[in-house]
Amino acid sequence: MFSIIHSIPLPVKGFLYALVLCLLFMPGIIQLLKKQRWFDKPDNRKIHKAPVPTMGGIVIFISMLIVAIARPSLMTPDVIIVLMAALVLFITGIYDDLRDLRARTKLYIQIVAATAIVFYGIRVEGLQIIGIANFIWPVSAMLSIFCIVFFINAFNLIDGVDGLAGGLSIISLSAFSVLFYFAHAYDFAFLSAALAGSCLGFLFFNFNPARIFMGDTGSLTIGFFLAVFTIHAIQLPENIFYASFKINSFSVAFALIFLPSLDAARVFTTRIIKGISAFKPDRTHIHHLMLDAGMNHKSTSLTFYGMQILILSLAVFPQSLPLLEIIFGILILATITFETIQIVNYKKQFVATLAHIETDTKVPISVQNKIMNKPEIKLNGKSFAYLENRTAIKISSRKTEKIIETEKLLAGTKV
Repeated sequence: MFSIIHSIPLPVKGFLYALVLCLLFMPGIIQLLKKQRWFDKPDNRKIHKAPVPTMGGIVIFISMLIVAIARPSLMTPDVIIVLMAALVLFITGIYDDLRDLRARTKLYIQIVAATAIVFYGIRVEGLQIIGIANFIWPVSAMLSIFCIVFFINAFNLIDGVDGLAGGLSIISLSAFSVLFYFAHAYDFAFLSAALAGSCLGFLFFNFNPARIFMGDTGSLTIGFFLAVFTIHAIQLPENIFYASFKINSFSVAFALIFLPSLDAARVFTTRIIKGISAFKPDRTHIHHLMLDAGMNHKSTSLTFYGMQILILSLAVFPQSLPLLEIIFGILILATITFETIQIVNYKKQFVATLAHIETDTKVPISVQNKIMNKPEIKLNGKSFAYLENRTAIKISSRKTEKIIETEKLLAGTKV
């Protein structure tokens, strides 16, 4: 038995230890947060409808930290400086979740943490993929600081749907751990695996319906770790060999941060073009658009997981592109077909509900027409917001008052 345990690679052990610790600690922190009434309260921009405990990032970070400290042989100077800088962002996240820091203040703290990492020596020294072996120091420093700060915010912004940020973290951190392990960077392999285990433990409580959010306590810290791991990964040898298997380190690192970075770049650019602050919150992120198109939290998160795995697969197995394209095309077609069937069914149910109201309450025809002509009800292929209320679209035998109340909720029409 002991020989089997001893043969398990250290990163796998770190993953499992952190997972167990997170699963043990999380119920207690949820109860504590509820008792202290530290909630993420809903508003006109947020998706959740009821207060949910936040600061789940506390357990993610603490679980990972305990596992990391328990292996002093892997607490190299590189790991120590990364943990110290991450601790600054961890404390910043806690304060922000409790008091709401100004965006500019958070940005300054992120720059300080990134600068500490860069001056220590973890930076983009060159990009072999474009033929530049070494940047001059000012260019290297500014590029590295920009990349770290940008991705911290990119990951923070992707945390808008139950299970989304946690699931993407698990995929990315696990892949980084494997990459570092193949490259014999065992300290970072262990650290990223431990963080992945913590995120998996958190996901059990965060997947829809979420019992807790990671908050800025988690998203700022995890975003920082992912940014640092990316910079460290692209400075590894361009091609990493494990037995007969070859991995391009830059392609894998780029694939793992592609989705959050693309979404953040698109949103920041759009806001700047409109003449507003790049950090002004809104509902234009990809996950918001997917929800507005009729998808729920689970399907949105699972779709992102699939896209992340697909992009990673293309980076690791570029020769499999034709097959993956076919599979992805089939999945898209199946999703469109399923959603179309659902839309038609709910449309029929809605019409039946109207007929029921007309029979029992004598709702005027003019009011019915007004309801049916609302943009969110028309099947115009663009707006399916009414699907968010689809669980309420049922033919009910309740009292007349309840039917009218449901109709008001669905259509926003005064009867």
